[in-house]
Amino acid sequence: GTNRCTHVIDQLLILSHIEPKSILTDDDAEVFSLAKISYELMSEIAYSAIEKDIELSLNSGKVDPKTQMPADRFSLKGNSIMTSILLRNLIDNAIRYTPKQGSVSVSISRMENKVILDIIDTGPGIPEELRERIFDRFYRKLGNKESGTGLGLSIVKQILRLHEADIKILTPENGVGTQMRVLFKGYFE
Repeated sequence: GTNRCTHVIDQLLILSHIEPKSILTDDDAEVFSLAKISYELMSEIAYSAIEKDIELSLNSGKVDPKTQMPADRFSLKGNSIMTSILLRNLIDNAIRYTPKQGSVSVSISRMENKVILDIIDTGPGIPEELRERIFDRFYRKLGNKESGTGLGLSIVKQILRLHEADIKILTPENGVGTQMRVLFKGYFE
């Protein structure tokens, strides 16, 4: 109970920090690598996937053979800490709702002037009629037995708004699970 309360308070603090802003200003923004942040974050949360015997993978293009870090920068201009929170919430949800021995894959690619982040899981999927509603604060599907506060995707939506980015909820090509596709404006030097 204490851990859950702490998590709710942390999520509410994040929301209260984000909400007053309409978009990020140049003072709030920096150029950073989405691939690097994804790699570091996935290293941190790999244990939760291992606990459920879920295969966790990252495809971010070329890898530097010396460092084993992503070579493609996939640069964004924004707030790297908020983007890391967005990633953590999306990947945590994918792991939480994917059954044992499933998979969660994260891929980063580029299309024209967009950097595309796809998080694909082999969970039960999200029905069409709930795809907008899941971003509401405290929304939890009736009968949901997974732990959570119902704030994570609301925070994701606020971070996307600040970065002038979009999210689409899709069904993967194989028809199983959920594909969260985030479209960021890329920063190309």
